[in-house]
Amino acid sequence: MILLVGVLLFIALGGPAAAFERLLAERPELSCLDRDAPRTEWKSFLSTSINITLTVACFPHMLVRLMAARDDRSLRASMRLYPLALALLWLPAVLIGVFGALLRPGLEGKASDAVFPWMVGELLGPQWAVLGTLAVLAAAMSTIDAQLLTLGSMLERDVRGVRRKGGERLFLLGVAVLTFALYLAFEASEVSIFGLSNFAFSGYVMLFPTLVLGLHWDGLTARGAVLSMLGGIGTLALAWLGWFPTLGFQPVVPGLAMAFVLAWVGSLGGTGRLRRPSAQATNRRRP
Repeated sequence: MILLVGVLLFIALGGPAAAFERLLAERPELSCLDRDAPRTEWKSFLSTSINITLTVACFPHMLVRLMAARDDRSLRASMRLYPLALALLWLPAVLIGVFGALLRPGLEGKASDAVFPWMVGELLGPQWAVLGTLAVLAAAMSTIDAQLLTLGSMLERDVRGVRRKGGERLFLLGVAVLTFALYLAFEASEVSIFGLSNFAFSGYVMLFPTLVLGLHWDGLTARGAVLSMLGGIGTLALAWLGWFPTLGFQPVVPGLAMAFVLAWVGSLGGTGRLRRPSAQATNRRRP
């Protein structure tokens, strides 16, 4: 559905060349990654590239699916096809958002969340707008379902460990209060789904140092891993609030740098190193 709407969008605007000429003439700021930065601002481009590239590797549900691969061959095939699938889905989605803002001025903040149903209704009619919205919700539900199952499993393992110490109820109460506080914070703000996902993606990137160092550095300790995740997310939050210098980058960059530094600092001394599974356990099959 997203691909179909993207194609029809170009047809309605007279083709790709005419569409981009109109975009540059009427809304040139929409052609920038950052509306407040020049078009060639490399810091904005680098920040976005880091955010989009590294976050996928840290999605909990993606890690579980990769671990479920039957062998190395199927795992490599998935990794080869994923960038192509990502480009085919993300490029039309970005174009729909950009040209939707061109065709319907005033789509700012939460109002921008309605751009896809409005675009489908304009190009295909109201009956297709309902179908298009349902298609997007179905695709989102697949991802959300996988995330909830994975995070629920992770949370249960954490609670199991807390249960042995007698703090199960307090732990669950803390999680519930934190979740509700985050909901109220975003509900009171004018942030859109895109803004919310951008913040969430940046948060996932803070897990990348622990992931990559845990795989490739024998010196990483449990203390370093925990300090890396907490310090990275804390730095990210401070940068989003404007309380931590970003040097022109998006908040994800200083947060990621801090996470790497704290992983190294927290691992100094070498006590409490992470236990690694044996090669026989991790390499059950070879193609």
